[in-house]
Amino acid sequence: MTSAAVTAQGGNTLSDLVGLFKKVSDSQGGSRFSFVDLATDRASTRFGDLAAGERKSAQLIQQAAAKGLTDADIMPSINGLPEGFSAAAFAAAFQYTKSPAYRRITDHIEQRIDALLLM
Repeated sequence: MTSAAVTAQGGNTLSDLVGLFKKVSDSQGGSRFSFVDLATDRASTRFGDLAAGERKSAQLIQQAAAKGLTDADIMPSINGLPEGFSAAAFAAAFQYTKSPAYRRITDHIEQRIDALLLM
């Protein structure tokens, strides 16, 4: 929900940057780089964007919340997403965050989020 709150206050670009910085920092000794974490950050950012966006999208979120939201309504499946990359393992697998290999996974994450009920 931190990503949703950052999005509501600073926009989705800021939220994406903060989330990506955290993942890269994790790869350098924290909990390691995780596409699972990235997926939850992106879904939260999109949720925050809708909740704080145009009146119509905010009302949609409110109506859905009144009916009872579940995790499956706002979070994509994380099955099969790679995680646990050290900085060296990430560099070996993806080189950098704009590489085709990295983009394939992040595009797949975005497709999972697009398929959610509210997104």
